[in-house]
Amino acid sequence: MKKVLLPICLALLTWTGSGSVLEAQAQSGPHKVVVAKKKATNKANTNEVRQFYKNFLKSYILGGKDVHSNPKFRAHLSDALIEKLHERFVSEYDDEDGTGLAVWLFRGGGQDPDDAEMLRTLSVQPAKNNWYVVKMTSRGKRDTLRVRIVKKNKRFLLTDVENPNW
Repeated sequence: MKKVLLPICLALLTWTGSGSVLEAQAQSGPHKVVVAKKKATNKANTNEVRQFYKNFLKSYILGGKDVHSNPKFRAHLSDALIEKLHERFVSEYDDEDGTGLAVWLFRGGGQDPDDAEMLRTLSVQPAKNNWYVVKMTSRGKRDTLRVRIVKKNKRFLLTDVENPNW
């Protein structure tokens, strides 16, 4: 009885356990199968997104630059995000020229952040649906926010930001 049940159990485990055609092929013969290729691509995309966000912070956000009406800055933002940032700005400040944006939502660090420390400790990890969890430290305080970044016409575009610290 054991001699009959053992091969049947092994066959069932192999058949229902993996559920993957590639894994079944890899187990059935000397085929060369590459399974982790998609993960490597995702890691490369994450590195690209991290570099984009780091450059975005350096170029536009950190250092107190006045970027509200800068067309190069705005080219990195979706129209819906520009509207959201403007509404947030208006809720806290007078907007005399109509171009104010709540750019502080893209960073942590409170009112007097340590820009160099934020860039050095910047971490960007993928979440779901093009959302990324961004972590950075400034003056010993670790901040976490979420940004939604999509690739459109071979360029990255920020489409949303959620920062619970602001």
